[in-house]
Order: sequence, then C-alpha cells, then structure tokens
Amino acid sequence: MNTEISSLAARLIQAGRVEDSDVLSLRALVWRDDNTGFDTLDALFLVNDRCAPRSKAWIDFFIEVIGDVLLHQTPPAGFLDEHGADWLRSRIDRAGSIATIGEIELLVALLENAENAPLSLKPYALAQIEATIVSGLGPTRDAGVVRPNCVDEAEVRLLRRLIFASGGEDAAIVGSQEADMLFRIKDATLGSENAPGWLTLFVQGVGNHLLAHSDYRALSREEALHLNAVMESNTPSIARFFSRMLPGDMFGRGTIIDAFKSVFPAEHDLLSGLASIGPRSDLSAAEAAWLKKHIAADGLTDPFEKALMTFLLDEVGHMPAMLSEPLRRTA
Repeated sequence: MNTEISSLAARLIQAGRVEDSDVLSLRALVWRDDNTGFDTLDALFLVNDRCAPRSKAWIDFFIEVIGDVLLHQTPPAGFLDEHGADWLRSRIDRAGSIATIGEIELLVALLENAENAPLSLKPYALAQIEATIVSGLGPTRDAGVVRPNCVDEAEVRLLRRLIFASGGEDAAIVGSQEADMLFRIKDATLGSENAPGWLTLFVQGVGNHLLAHSDYRALSREEALHLNAVMESNTPSIARFFSRMLPGDMFGRGTIIDAFKSVFPAEHDLLSGLASIGPRSDLSAAEAAWLKKHIAADGLTDPFEKALMTFLLDEVGHMPAMLSEPLRRTA
C-alpha cells in the first residue's frame, strides 16, 4: 500500500474524524495509481470503522473506490462473485449487524450496480434495514436516538434501491421474500410517524410483485467470462418494473385513489428500463390467496392495504372473488 495513504489513514484514526478536505487528499492519493490494492481498501474500512464519518463526500468516495475494485478490477466487469462477497461481509459484519452508514450505503450501491451478485447478499442487506426499522437502532439512525417501529426517509430510500436492485432475487421484479418483508414492516409500523415515501414504496413494491412479469435473466459470471464481454453500466430504478402507471384521468373521481395520489408520482418514466418487463392483466389464484392471507391476518384492512387493493383493482379491472370481502372491510 502507498505509504502516504497509510500515514494519512493513521492520522485520521488518531483524530477520530474525517473532514471533507481529508477526503480530497485521500482521493488524490488513491487514484494516482491505476490499480488499487486490497490493503488500501482495508485502510479505508479501518478509517470508516474507527471514525464513522457520515458526510456525503466520504460515503461517495468510500463507495467509489471499493466498488471499482470489486466490480471493475476483477473480470468479468460488473460481477460480484462469492469471493468478493465473502471478503466484503468479513469487513462489514459485526455479529450479524452492520454498524455504519457508509457500509450499508456501500452494500446497497454494489447490489444496485452489479450485473449479478450472490443470492444471499440482498436478503442480508434487507434484513439490516428491517432490523433497524423495528429496533430503532442501526446504521441509518443517529446515535442516541431510538425510534422503534417507524420508517425513516433514509430507510425508504435504501429499501427502494434494494428491492429493485439488479444484483439479487428476480432482477427488476420484487420477489416473494421481499414482498413478505414489506408486509411485515407495514404491520410493525402502522400508526407511526413514518416517512411519506413509505406508503408509495409499499404499494409499488407489492404491486410489482403481484403484477410484473419478465423473461429477463441476468448472465451468470461463467457466461460473461465465456463471452468476454464488458458489462454495460446498469442503473436500475423503479421505472423498470411497470410499463405504465395509473392513467391521469383516474384521479379526482372521488374514489380512494384520490387520497393516495402520492403513491403514483408522475415524474417516473415507466417506459424506460428493460423492455421485457410489463404488467399482467390478472392475478393468479395463488397470488390472490397470498394477498388475502396477508390482508386477512389481523381481520382489518388498513389504509396501506386499501391503497394497494385500489391500485390492483385499476390494473386488473376486477378483484378476484376471494378478495372482495377484504376490500369491503374498513380499518
């Protein structure tokens, strides 16, 4: 490792803090060489662990350097393999938990930008966010502030990026484990002062799970190596999961939709992304049964479930008979 990087890292650890000017100095030193060694990454992890910096400048730099090594300096480009994932977890995991905001942001960014990643990594990241929401303690929360069973804006943002990240279960499609998690979080946080975006994410995520379909399959690492192709940069977003949104003329009709306009932000371009992904015209019996089980679990239909069912009713055009009773119930 460059001795200048080692010396600067040691000084930052001794001081216990990282200023933006320090980030600029580290950036100049790290990118002076074409290749960054894992010993340099270990030094950055040590600074992140001992100083726990939360500034955007540090987090952006931290993600940039480690992502470049894990995703672009090891062929094939864009793939996070088992070795890289194991190395990463050995640096960020402390008895099953992630301690710093830089580490959870790094994990999310890797899953977002990886063409493919080990299947265990996304559930691990999602479990970190869910545990923070329920306990009120975790990397997204400020030290000394405990707010259990509520969803903050930072958690909405990270959950959105994770469930629609390419490097995990059913790329661009919300999987069954992820949809179950959204219901668990919804039930745990009902009545709390949640971030406004939480309702949006719940409806979009579960709606995606039930209605979206795709023939898309990510290349395996072996296939990519065989083709010797450079993976194109992949920037997933929620635009990838539906080919359309609610038509504008549905709003203002005096239905429950009018109360949940924020669930369907107009600025999202739902025609972008993978062309093979689009909405289905109906719910299968298994999907309807899954939804009924979740909605009927507590004998009430809460506002989140009403918003979801109203969205599904508009998309499908009718509600399966087994769901008609939950739709009529009120919280």
